[in-house]
Amino acid sequence: MSCVGLCAYHPRVFLQGFIFDIASGLTGMVVFIEHRYYGESLPFGEASFQDKEHLAYLTSEQALADFATLITSLKVTYTHSHTTGPY
Repeated sequence: MSCVGLCAYHPRVFLQGFIFDIASGLTGMVVFIEHRYYGESLPFGEASFQDKEHLAYLTSEQALADFATLITSLKVTYTHSHTTGPY
């Protein structure tokens, strides 16, 4: 199983439990999404919280758009390319 972002710091915490048992049994994928401006996802680096122009992308609309883009990308990447699941 792959583990990036916050998961990489504490893989034993994130890579265990019911959801991973289910995903493994169904050859599925578990994805944790880190919203921009949280954790290591700072779109403007140290200036991300500097002013309202830099905070313009910290909205629920942007979060939903990011999720939609990620889902589309995962579908394109993993559809038909992994007959037994990505892991």
